[in-house]
Amino acid sequence: LGNWTDQQIRDGMVKGIRRDGSWILPVMPYEKYSGIAQEDLKALIAYLRSLKPVKKATPELKTWVPFVRSLGVPIFLKIFGRFNNSPPQAPQSGVERGRYLVEHVSLCGDCHTPRNSIGVPKQSLYLAGASQKIGPLGEAVPNITPDKETGIGEWKREDIAELLISGTKPDLDNVQGLMYEVIQGTTHGYKDMRKEDALAIADY
Repeated sequence: LGNWTDQQIRDGMVKGIRRDGSWILPVMPYEKYSGIAQEDLKALIAYLRSLKPVKKATPELKTWVPFVRSLGVPIFLKIFGRFNNSPPQAPQSGVERGRYLVEHVSLCGDCHTPRNSIGVPKQSLYLAGASQKIGPLGEAVPNITPDKETGIGEWKREDIAELLISGTKPDLDNVQGLMYEVIQGTTHGYKDMRKEDALAIADY
């Protein structure tokens, strides 16, 4: 991205459009990122520019359908796209802060919401997980809705916040797999979030 302008990086992140005008496949969650606050986008772009440049060519997209990006992506987005308006500033506290972090920053629904056969999230099962192994690493995905029998309805808000920061469940078991990686991060992960943000997510 070294030769991209700030606007071009922003367009890639929230519109799915490359510098040359081609489409990024919606595997990149730019629809969700479209709701990131403008001040957060600006800070994120500044952070990307602070990283050490690495010269490594991006592999060419290999597909048996050569028009999948030029025709398929716009059609897919027209039918299934859910873009959002980017507010100037993010909500600072409470349930709205939690919703913002869950839906537009941490993207919890990408793993915890089951999808249909063509990869569209089933909104009626938002955050309901799945017992079959559907996660990115072939793992079962927990239900994180407030359902008291199959979800986390019996958890206290502090329990949810503690899991996000330390990976420890109320029964003192630890999360494993991809969620563990998300919490630990490479340089930063959920473990580094503010306690207030973890509690806002719990409230949401």
